[in-house]
Amino acid sequence: MNRKSTAIWIVGAVVVVGAGIGVAAHAVATRDSSAASSPRPSATSTGAASTAPGVPPTSTAVNPRPAASDPASTTPTRPSATPSTPATAVKKVTPLLSYYAFSGSTLTLGAGVNGLVDTGGTCTVTASRGDSTVTQRFSASPGPTSTDCGAMALTSPRFVHGTWSLIIAYSSLRASGTSAAMQVTL
Repeated sequence: MNRKSTAIWIVGAVVVVGAGIGVAAHAVATRDSSAASSPRPSATSTGAASTAPGVPPTSTAVNPRPAASDPASTTPTRPSATPSTPATAVKKVTPLLSYYAFSGSTLTLGAGVNGLVDTGGTCTVTASRGDSTVTQRFSASPGPTSTDCGAMALTSPRFVHGTWSLIIAYSSLRASGTSAAMQVTL
């Protein structure tokens, strides 16, 4: 064989190999495209998996790979091993009693939530003794390093001298929590 024949054979082999790669790439693209449009298991609102006939059920939601022709999504998403945290997660807090005083039929107390600077929150005080319960809500206000319930004055003819149980609760869109019951003497 001469050099000219050898060159023709090499060029021919390159063309055949290139054509084979092109056919294989087309087959893969066609398979991915048809797989993306075929039914897959998906999570329903009840959390149960639903499937198309002939597709085995799964216990987790499956995010299908985007079709090759879908320009909006270039990166496939994968199911997460752990559920994502909602953006509006409520922080658990514990309101603290700072002082209390009793005069006549009025119980005045101060409380707040340390380490939380929050707006729009509500402080709720519940005082109870036996069958008597007095509950009142107060607006909270943010401070430099805490949220202040302010001077909360509860007035009720039910207040009598003796030991009362106080519970202070705080709630807002960002945080909520309840203190442990505290015993105070009026």
